[in-house]
Amino acid sequence: MRRSTFPSRRWTFVLVVAVGVAGALQSCGDGAAGTVESVSIAGATPRYVQAGETRTLTAVVEARGGATTGVVWRSSDEDVATVGADGTVVGVAPGEVLVMAVSAFDATKFAVAALEVTPAAIVTAATDGTYLTLAGLRLDAPDATGPGTRTIVLDLAWPESWRGLDRPTWVAAEDNWDAVWLFAKFRVADGPWRHATLAASGHEAPTGSVVLVPADGAGAFVHREAAGYGAFSADGVRLVWSYAGDGAVPGDALEVRVFGIEMVYVPEGSFYLGAGGSEPCGFRDGPTADPFLVAQPGPITLGDAPGTLSWATEGCSLAGSPEGVTDAAYPNGYGAFYLMKHELSQGLFAGFLNTLTQAQADVHRPTADLDAYRFGLTGGAVGSYASLRPHVAMPWIPWSVAAAFADWAGLRPMSELEFEKAARGPLPPTAEAFAWGTTAIVPATGLEQADAPSEVPLPADANANVALGLGPTRVGAFAAVGRTREDAGAGYYGALDLSGNILEVAVTVGVPEGRAFGGAHGDGALASSGHADVAGWPTTNVKGVGTRGGFFQGGAAEARTSFRSLAAFTSSAAHPWFGARFARSAP
Repeated sequence: MRRSTFPSRRWTFVLVVAVGVAGALQSCGDGAAGTVESVSIAGATPRYVQAGETRTLTAVVEARGGATTGVVWRSSDEDVATVGADGTVVGVAPGEVLVMAVSAFDATKFAVAALEVTPAAIVTAATDGTYLTLAGLRLDAPDATGPGTRTIVLDLAWPESWRGLDRPTWVAAEDNWDAVWLFAKFRVADGPWRHATLAASGHEAPTGSVVLVPADGAGAFVHREAAGYGAFSADGVRLVWSYAGDGAVPGDALEVRVFGIEMVYVPEGSFYLGAGGSEPCGFRDGPTADPFLVAQPGPITLGDAPGTLSWATEGCSLAGSPEGVTDAAYPNGYGAFYLMKHELSQGLFAGFLNTLTQAQADVHRPTADLDAYRFGLTGGAVGSYASLRPHVAMPWIPWSVAAAFADWAGLRPMSELEFEKAARGPLPPTAEAFAWGTTAIVPATGLEQADAPSEVPLPADANANVALGLGPTRVGAFAAVGRTREDAGAGYYGALDLSGNILEVAVTVGVPEGRAFGGAHGDGALASSGHADVAGWPTTNVKGVGTRGGFFQGGAAEARTSFRSLAAFTSSAAHPWFGARFARSAP
C-alpha cells in the first residue's frame, strides 16, 4: 500500500509542511534582509535505513545577505521513521518515508529526501563445538558499502592463536599461523538457508589482523598480521556481502548465521611421503624403500621406476595400485593450503544440519543410538539439532556426509598427500613415527571431566586416543600450554589429532577416481538431495577416497603417519570409526 500511494503522498506532504512552516515562521521572516537561494540534503544516499538504526542527514543551505541557514526537519510518517532537530533519522518500522528540510528563514525553500526503512536483520553465530567467540554481530543497512551489498560486522576471538616464531610449544613450524575460516548462511523469513557470497573488495580488518577473501567469495580467512602468540581478538571485522547477487532484495526480512572453523596454514614447500619403515603400504620412491620427495607442484607419476611414487602392493588391496598420473591440479601438498586445526566436532555438525532442508538433514543425520561410541547428537528437526558432547569428534560419518559438509562450508577434502605433509612438515621422515614426528606414544585409558569442553584424557602424559574402546575424545584434548609437540600429539604445523581419535577421510592416489581430483572447493550450496555436487570430487559411490590417521579402537601402529592400509577404502555406510577434517587451498 505504501508503494502504490507514495508519489501522490510525496507532494501532499511537501505542500502541507511548507505551508505549516511558512505560517509558523512568518513573523520571523517579515522585513528581514537576505535571501535563501536553495536547500539540499546530504547523506540521503543510499536510501535505505534499517529499522532500529540511525542515519544522520545534513541540510545544505545556500544563503546570501545575512539570511540564516537553519532548517526545520519533518517526517512524512513517524510510524516509519522519525527525524530529530539535528537531522538524525531513526528507522522505526519497514516502509517508505519522506524527510523534509525547510528553510527556517524562507519556507518556500526546502528539500525532500525519500528513504526506505528495511526490516532489522537477525544475525547470530553458530560456535558450538569450536573454541571461538563471536560477538557484536550485526548487518548494516543495504547498499551502505555500495550497490547490492551489505556489511556483516562482528567481533572475533579465540585462544592459543599464533604466528611465526612466537608460537605454542607444540608447533614446530616457524613460518606458519593459525586462522579462522568465517562464512555465513542467510535466509529470507522462514525460507531455506543459502550461502552468503562475499564481495571482491571492501572488507575491513581490525588493527593487528588480516582479512583475506578468496576469489570465489565463499568465506574469509582471519588471522594475525604480525608474529605473536596467545589469546587473539579482532573486534570490528567487516565482511561485505553481495546480497543482490545472492538473490536478496533490500526489503527482505533477513536472518544471517555466521560460522567459524579454526584452521592452520601449511606453507608452500617440499616434503617427503613415506618414512622407509615397516608401515603397511607406506609410500616410497619407485622400487626402493626410500621416502619419495615432493619437490614441486603439478602431476605426480606413479609406478615402480625410480623417481615415481610407489608402495608395496602385497596385502595392500585397500590402498590401491601405484599406477597412472595424478591430475595436474591434484593437491599434492607442495602448494600452500589451510587445514582444519581440529577434526569435525559434533557441535559443528549440528550447526550444519540446522541450515539444511528437513529432507537434506534426514539424509545426513546419523541414526546411531545416543551414547553409542560417545555419539551425542540430539534433535529430530532442523533448528533443533544439538549435541550433548559438542567438542567431541563427530563419529558415524560416511564419505557422502563428509563431502556434503565440505561443500556446505566452502572447503574441500584433503588429499592423502596433504595429510602426510601436515603431519611431518618438511623434515626428513622418521621410520614408524606418528604425526608428532617420533615413535613414542602414550595411549589414553580414561577421561577426566568427560563430556565437558575441558575434557582431559588420562593418564596425564597421554598423547593419543588409540585402543580406547569408549569412542572419540574432545578435539584437541591432548594440547595444552607448555606441552611439547610429542606431548600434545600435534602435527608439524599445529594440526591436532592427526594420529588417532577418529579416522579422517582423504582423497587417495591409489585409484583413478582419486587421482582425477582437481582440488575444487565447495560453493556452499548442496544439491536438493543434500549431497555435494562439486565437479571433480569423488562421488557418493565412495571410489576415490579412503581414510588415514588411525582411530580410537585401532592399534597404535595404525596411527602412524605412513600407515596406508585403508588409504583407498571407506564405506558408503556410517561407522563409528569414520570422521573428517577438511582443507582449502591458500588464496
